Amino acid sequence: MMPINPYKARNQAWIQQICAEKGLTYTELARRAGVDPATLTRFMNNPQYKPNLSDTTLQKIAASVNRPVPTPTTTMSLPNLIATTTVKVVGTAAAGLWKELSITSDDYYGMEDIPVIENPRYAGKKQYALLVEGNSINRAINDGEYAICVAWDDLGLIEPTTGQYVHVERSRGGLQEVTIKKIQIAGDHVQLWPDSTDPRFQTPLDLSELAEESEVTIRGLVVGSYRRFG
Repeated sequence: MMPINPYKARNQAWIQQICAEKGLTYTELARRAGVDPATLTRFMNNPQYKPNLSDTTLQKIAASVNRPVPTPTTTMSLPNLIATTTVKVVGTAAAGLWKELSITSDDYYGMEDIPVIENPRYAGKKQYALLVEGNSINRAINDGEYAICVAWDDLGLIEPTTGQYVHVERSRGGLQEVTIKKIQIAGDHVQLWPDSTDPRFQTPLDLSELAEESEVTIRGLVVGSYRRFG
């Protein structure tokens, strides 16, 4: 059995502090550092994931943000433990799957609660999860994983920025699509892109070119992901 590293919680706190200060998700930090995003998100979001990060991974993360590698000395001021909580899974995010509006109300879903590590940057904000179905966002979150979101209305008067992943609801003709997209802003144009290796999902939704009968609403900011094992 792999021994539990006594500094695992401190490493988690170190990574969480970096993400909060830099405004990065765990996936974005992993990509910047050149490490596996799935490993980092499991390490941060899954309380049942026991292995600590390797020294090589920690060195890559430290170098990517110009910080020293965490040691008992450099992490002395960080907390020994990170609080965990749960968020409710309120539905699914599936690009191209249109449902009747009547079955997408808040009380339709009662799927489950999943554990997450508290992020102090969003303390007191309403959070929820969506089960991702399909490959439209598989560069960031795979089919069967959960997107952890903060309600957009609870973030205050903020403007969307390029690179953010958002929970989007699109309505037309009595039907609704719930999906996750990546924001791209070019001048006055705001586009919502898939982020996928699947050739079926390579077309953006340009908010300036919507048909009159369509309505698009950003419901939440994706701040992390969770993958269940077993």
